[in-house]
Amino acid sequence: MEWWVWLLLVLAVLGLLALSALTVQARRRYLRFARHWPWTGVITDALARLEALPNPG
Repeated sequence: MEWWVWLLLVLAVLGLLALSALTVQARRRYLRFARHWPWTGVITDALARLEALPNPG
């Protein structure tokens, strides 16, 4: 499975999918969180750190 499918599964389990929207533009997937939600900054920072990790394969 691709990484974004795993992310959607984790978000669904945590109940965060209701506070976000998955959009697709030009073959890229974007997960948009509500700006008023207090954990938006924490999750986007964590995703940015994960994205910065080197590709293991």
